[in-house]
Amino acid sequence: MATLMHLKAIFQLSGLSERASIGLDFESAQTVTTGDVDALLTAASDGWSSFMEQRFPASTSCNLFTCYSYNIVAQKRQIQYGPVERTRASTGTGGGSATVPQVAVVVTHRTNISSRRTRGRVYLPSPRQTDLVADGSIQELWRGQVQGSYNNWVVGMQNSASFPNTLKHVVVSLKYNLTTEVISRQVNNRVDTQRRRLPR
Repeated sequence: MATLMHLKAIFQLSGLSERASIGLDFESAQTVTTGDVDALLTAASDGWSSFMEQRFPASTSCNLFTCYSYNIVAQKRQIQYGPVERTRASTGTGGGSATVPQVAVVVTHRTNISSRRTRGRVYLPSPRQTDLVADGSIQELWRGQVQGSYNNWVVGMQNSASFPNTLKHVVVSLKYNLTTEVISRQVNNRVDTQRRRLPR
């Protein structure tokens, strides 16, 4: 039975046809049910509206979340249930204008094991122009706000009703059939290029 879940949040960038996504993996101490997948979707959608949309301008929206449960079999994800979609109109409320959609805020997921296969990262949507300084670094105040909001979003999913302190945010290595618990999430102080695109 499946004990892993993969959640994806999909963004529409700056009113363009381009989209981007971020993906997170979670591991449950108990067998994941269909109700658990639905609960994680609800927590992800509600939490994004509560914590994250205030950090981005109105030109950035997060309108679709997907989730499925899976196991790792022969270095591949073997899906047990899903993917299930959840749509929600969640438009940025932070005001201001976004930078170009290729620019992204990077969040590094760190574990207590230092190696490439036990750390991860996601690329959040473009920051507002006012959140950057001339050398490409991020305003420290805004960086701290995003880090706090992102942590609250993830912890909210971990503490949703179906998972009372039993859901771990993990980095998954398919090659080594390995999951490693994330112990910290760090918003980098410089922007990067958004490299993960969905098909148009």
